[in-house]
Amino acid sequence: MLWGYDQISDFQNLVVKGYANYVLGMNEPNEPSQSNMSPQDGAQLWQQYINPLKDQGYYLVSPACTNDQAGLDWMASFFEACTGCQVDAIAFHFYSNDAQAFITYATQLYNTYGKNIWVTEFADQNFSGTGGQDSLDQVYAFAATVTEFVDNTSWMEVAFPFGVMSDLQGVNTANALLDSNDQPTSLAYNYFG
Repeated sequence: MLWGYDQISDFQNLVVKGYANYVLGMNEPNEPSQSNMSPQDGAQLWQQYINPLKDQGYYLVSPACTNDQAGLDWMASFFEACTGCQVDAIAFHFYSNDAQAFITYATQLYNTYGKNIWVTEFADQNFSGTGGQDSLDQVYAFAATVTEFVDNTSWMEVAFPFGVMSDLQGVNTANALLDSNDQPTSLAYNYFG
């Protein structure tokens, strides 16, 4: 992943022919607390550092914006600015406690761009500031709905649940995929078998 401006040198040194099969674009570039760049700057980074990797056999996955209107707007402006850019799949991050909204958002991206979809982070997380967080049972129901959709939708190519850490912070701890002993939780087994 070319996370943002600060990682360009590391990215160039690491990502050479044969290193891997996939390259991911910037991390939440529409967010000030993340890679934080304009769509035009994102397009410039893509054209300079990511687009040429297609000729080396890499599968190129778009920047991953957040699941809100700002993310949709950023992505639309990115594609408008990124003439000649090669993108094999569209990525996004999803945080909400509404599994149907996950399905709707993924479908909207697929219908807009006609490319396979990667959700590179997702969790049952309420960032609205009202309503509280879901219970463990509700997190499991969310996971079941999302997993069924991903498993049964041909264009949903990749889905990575957030929370593979023993000290989960920033999201509802019911989403944890590792316990305090770095062992998989039952939710992790639910996702990964």
